[in-house]
Amino acid sequence: MFLIRWRVFRRILRIRLVCIIAISVFPRFAWSQVVEFDLRLQNTASSIVVDAQVEGALPMTLNGASYEWRVESSVPVIVEGERFRLAVGSFGSFAVKRVRLSFVGMGSKAQQNVVAEAYPLTATPSSELFALAESFAGLSYQEKVRAIYGWMVGNIKFTGIDRQVEGATYALSKKAGDCTEHMLLAGELLARNGVTVRRVLGFVSTSIDERLTSGDLHDWLEVYDGGRWIVVDSSYIFYDDASASRRYVGAHYYVNEKDLRYQLFTPSDNRLRVFLD
Repeated sequence: MFLIRWRVFRRILRIRLVCIIAISVFPRFAWSQVVEFDLRLQNTASSIVVDAQVEGALPMTLNGASYEWRVESSVPVIVEGERFRLAVGSFGSFAVKRVRLSFVGMGSKAQQNVVAEAYPLTATPSSELFALAESFAGLSYQEKVRAIYGWMVGNIKFTGIDRQVEGATYALSKKAGDCTEHMLLAGELLARNGVTVRRVLGFVSTSIDERLTSGDLHDWLEVYDGGRWIVVDSSYIFYDDASASRRYVGAHYYVNEKDLRYQLFTPSDNRLRVFLD
């Protein structure tokens, strides 16, 4: 009897250990709250750059939720409110330095109805754009969000990265666009239907690796829905996925068309260039 009980106990123990190991090794449902960057700074001139700094903003959101962040760096860093400054020192002629920068999530903030500055709608929308926006008018708030997202996924092809910003009207007429065009067109349709949206620049990763690179840069929408912000991304076909199959790190909210050229890291000297490796 004792032997049988011992075998049963060992079997239960093995099952629990396997579950613990699986959760530890495959943390699909619990993304790390650490965001890391490897910055490469290069002096593009033959002259010497003295006591340079690099300025930037703390991350805004992680999968739509606002977080408190602790900043860590391989160089001295000063945090002032929602912004930081890295003291990267002096650079010789055409010199290159590397800086490790990390943001450690210290817990989510209380979800408040924080709305980004209103992004201007298209001043003279095409008849096609106006009619499409009007076609969702009879739906409820949540129905509009899902219907417009579904229409975008089914009708606007994702073309990959294109550095040229074409806009919402272009994306609708061509039935195609990159992540910026997806964000702009979906944002236009939602905003014209009274849905509160934020147009977001940030990074998206499907890897458990905490380090983000320039290849992870992306544009998407965050939609205010029932007291919280959710990620709505028709280009990557992602809608408030409870399984967190992607990690969306919001870095900046666009406020107008000119702002679409926003730089995340700004050096104090224009001879310096900042690259994400």
